[in-house]
Formats: sequence, C-alpha cells, structure tokens
Amino acid sequence: MKKIIFALAILVLSFQIVNACSNPILYNEFDVPISSYGSGYLTIDGDDYPSGSTKINYDLQVKNTNNQPLSFNLTPDASLASYVDQLTVELNPSETKSVRLSVYITSTKQGTLMITGQCQDGMPMPEGALGVKIYAAGDNTGGQTGSCKGNVLSCGIYPDCQDLTSMNGCYDGYYRNYFCTANTVQYSQSCTSTCCKNLLGPNGYCSGTVCRTSGNNPPVIDYYIPTNLNPTVQENGKIEFNQTSSDPEGDTLSYKWLLNGTEKSTSQNWTYVPGSDSKGVYNVTFSVTDGTYSVSKEWKLTVQQQTAADNGQSCAQNSECQSGYCVHSVCRSSSTYCGDNYCDSGEGCSSCSNDCGQCSSGSGSSGGGSGSSGGSGGGSFGGSGGSSSKSTGFYGFPAFVQAESGNETSIEGNFYSKYISDQTNVEFKILGIDNNWVKVTPSSLDKISYDEEVAIKITFNVPQGIKSDDYPFKISTKIGSINYDKTITLVVKAAQTPATIPTTTTLENQTNLEGQPEGKSPATGLFAGAVNFAKGFWYVALIPIVIVAGWKFSGISFVRQNGNYIETEDIPLDNSEEIERYVEVKQPEQKIEQPKPEKKKDQALEKAKLKVAEEMRKKAMSMDKR
Repeated sequence: MKKIIFALAILVLSFQIVNACSNPILYNEFDVPISSYGSGYLTIDGDDYPSGSTKINYDLQVKNTNNQPLSFNLTPDASLASYVDQLTVELNPSETKSVRLSVYITSTKQGTLMITGQCQDGMPMPEGALGVKIYAAGDNTGGQTGSCKGNVLSCGIYPDCQDLTSMNGCYDGYYRNYFCTANTVQYSQSCTSTCCKNLLGPNGYCSGTVCRTSGNNPPVIDYYIPTNLNPTVQENGKIEFNQTSSDPEGDTLSYKWLLNGTEKSTSQNWTYVPGSDSKGVYNVTFSVTDGTYSVSKEWKLTVQQQTAADNGQSCAQNSECQSGYCVHSVCRSSSTYCGDNYCDSGEGCSSCSNDCGQCSSGSGSSGGGSGSSGGSGGGSFGGSGGSSSKSTGFYGFPAFVQAESGNETSIEGNFYSKYISDQTNVEFKILGIDNNWVKVTPSSLDKISYDEEVAIKITFNVPQGIKSDDYPFKISTKIGSINYDKTITLVVKAAQTPATIPTTTTLENQTNLEGQPEGKSPATGLFAGAVNFAKGFWYVALIPIVIVAGWKFSGISFVRQNGNYIETEDIPLDNSEEIERYVEVKQPEQKIEQPKPEKKKDQALEKAKLKVAEEMRKKAMSMDKR
C-alpha cells in the first residue's frame, strides 16, 4: 500500500503546474473598470454622439493580467445581435490597449455581451457577462444612471455610481484627491510626510513641494509640458511631451516614456503622433530615476477622431478635405484653382494668366492637358504660339519605340514646367515594365523653374531571351498632388540567330578550300567543274571573267555554315525563310555517316550547268586563239 501511495505522489509531482487563465479587465471610455461577472453594465447614450449618428465606435480599454498572451471574444446575445458587432481581441502578456466596439444607436436596447476566450497555453478563462444598455437619442431621461452624472463620486454615466474617492492616496510622494469635472477624472496633489515616507522610507520628509531624505534623495521633475494633465490631440496630429528634471546629489538621470504601460522612448522629451483609427483615451507616463529612486508624471491623453479640413487648410490627400479636393497640399473647392501660383492641367495663358503667364502672339487659348489633380497628366500643346501655350507635361516622346533584345536603343523627349514657383526634387520614374530594361537620364532634378524645358533620354537594354511583344509603359513624375505621365509602347523584337540547316547529302570535298578567309564564300563548285572540263585552256587572267560568268548563269552560291560550305541557289540565309534546296559539303575529317537518300536530279539545274560549262569553254577557246 505504501508503495502505491509513493508512486501516486511521484506521478502527481511529475505533472507540470498549469497557471490559471484570468479574465481581462475592461474599462469604459472614462477609464473606469466594469465588472465582467454579470453585475457590470456598459451604458451607451445616443445623446453623447453627434446628431444623426447611426453607428458609432464605443471606446473600451482592455487589460491582460496574465503573464501569457490572451485571446477573447465579446459576443452579443440575441437581443443585441443586430445592434452590436462581435469583437475579437488579442493581447500580449500584461498588455493594455484601446479597442473599439461598433454599436448601432438607432434604437433603445438592452442585452448582454458574453466574454469567452483562452490563454496561449490553451487554458480557458472563466466565462463572463457584461450588461449593455443602448439609449437612442432622447431616450435616456434620468434614473439611477442620470443621478450619477457629474457627481463628485462618479465620472461619466455609470449605473453603479463608482466612488472616485477610493482612488485617493499616495502617488510618488504626493497625496492625490480625485474628483470629476465635465465627466473627466481629475486630481489635485500635494507633498505630505506620510507619502514621502512611503516613497523614501522612514527618513523621508516633505521639504516644500518635494520629498527629501537624510540620505540619497530622489530626482525632481522641475518643469513639464503639457501643463494640462488631460490634453487632447487629433488623429494624424502630434503632441509634444517635454520635461526638465534634476537630482539633489547631481546623480546621472535616466528617462522613460510609457504609453499605456508600453515603453516608447528613453529620451528626455517625446513626441507622440497618433495614426488613423487611433481615437481613444491613453495613459502617458514619464518616469525619471537616479538609479535608486524614481519619480513620475502622468497625463490622461484623449485622441480625437480627425475631422475633415475646410477649404484653405493644409492637407496631404483628398480624404482629409471636406470638399474632397487636396490641391498642392491645400484643401480647395475644386480640383484646380486659378491664382494659386500653379499652372494646373486645364489652365492656360488665356484662362489663367496669373498662374500660366501671359499669352504670346498667336498662342492658343488654353494649355489644357489631359491630367487632373491627383490623376495622370502630361498635358498637350494649347496653341501654335510661344512656349506659354504649353502646359506642364512631357513632350517630344514617340508613341512607339522598337528595340531588339540584346541591343541598346534610346529615345529622347522633354519635360516642360509651367509652375510660376520653382519646383524642387522632381523625380522621373518608369512604370509598367521591368526597370532593369530601362534607364532615365536625368532621373531627378534638383530644381525646375517656370517656362523651363528639360531634355530627357530613355535608354533601353532588353535582355536576350525576351519574347517579341508590345510592352506599354509610362514615364511619370509627381509635382504636389498632380501626376504627369506619358504612355509609350516598347515593341521588342527577339534577336535573330543563325539559321540551322539540316543535312540532306554528305559529299567528299573534291576542292581545296584551305586558305579561304573565315566567313567568306569561295568560288568553287560549278567553277571547279568547269576548270576540270577545260583544263588545258585556262589562263590566270581569265579567272575573274569565268567567276562572274559562272555566278551569273548558274544561280548557285556558297556560304560557310558551322565550318562547312553550303551550296544554295541564291536563297538568303534568313531565319524567316525556309531553305529547301542545298547541298552541304563537309571536310573529309568531319564526315558524318548517315543514310544517304536517293539523289534526284533536277533536270533544269543540269541543263543550266551544261549551258554554262559550254559557254565558258567556247570563251576560253576563242581567247586562246587570240
């Protein structure tokens, strides 16, 4: 029996201890925790949102108290299924972050959000339930929720009337008193001996507004901004946090900036730039230490949803403007605007001389290009007069350019600027084809001035092996928010390779071909036959005459292919033409043994040969008589 008990004990001890998976802590938009075990309520009041809103994003802060990643779902029950979207949240160990719950506020509804999930090790967390009350605009007229609004005991609209005084206490040597103003949690603080002792030990004391000790003293935050501890900033905006700290003993100080508990910087100052979809409330904490003691400062930062800019305000893209037009980094009522010192596509010397300059004699009425703000441009000539009739864009480039793979080809054109002000850092890019094939010279300009035209060269080096085809591309540049481009089609032609001529008949070479220059066509074949025929009548001076005569009447030529001489009937060796009639002559040492097909004589060719031979013989004999 003892052995059994001992074995069971060993078995139990061998099991790995599994950590429990705890529920996340949920905070409402006013940074107050909500019970997730059935007693807590999330209240969403339509009166707190702009009139006419139908679907809003409710801000929740969620915190993972586990030392491992946590994944959980907020799932609406049947009564809320059509009013609240399910939300899945992923949290790193001990992470706190802001999430958004999408809620329809068109009707007053009440229901439950079920909270389910598990930790990374697979251990499920206890199932929770969060009550939700949705009030359509004008429906929340009072009751327990309304009685707490603005009360010193509570901030926001909480059904449980949370007591903010429970948050009072010592923080870094200071005693804080929490209160509510305009539905925002705030506090006042003062240096107290009790809090100094909590911070520095039994020797701690309050000296003026800072804690001191008889030994080493903590650093002091002498100055900080924002001085408002509840600042706000818009999405895509920025807010600077600056501070100056000192140490009574002159110790070296180290700094740390935290956003919702996550370290963001160790510099003396820090600038926060919230991106799009960052609306929410964040805790910004600054901490400074001398290696022994540390003190901190906290801000409650509210990031507001970005609103569209009015005309005249700065912008980076069209979506930032109420009008939907961001032209040259300024919101405008339309895509172009005469008088902004930019000669836009669609403007010309007669329609907008302020931007495009005075028309010269005989110039057209408008420089109007084909581009528009934010779209492709390039422009076109507006008249036949002076340079002021042109709008900004590319000119002089052909619509098509032919290039053979493996060989270099280039074209030239110009880029013309009608901008009144100098434009800097102008880049030219090739879009639509492999940039390894093409090079633009120059690829960029440090500056281009009004009425200036710059020559541009495009060089093509299409690699071997690229198939013959049309490859359309664009040369493009961007000035402000306007794109200018020109479409060109690159017509690639595959490089030709030597023709491969199949062998039909292999003959022993009866003519001495040695000494012939590489790549030249020796005068052999029929000429050699004629020499054998009239061997006793030849003179050295007759050789050119006989060669010309033989070439003219026989219609037979020779070329050298792969070290062999090929006899053809004046058929050019072109890849695109099939060579049907030929005789391949190989050197004796290169004789290829293969079946010889039965040779069929060409009667016309035989007659031509006999006729040429006879005429050459007669000419030779007549010259001999002379």
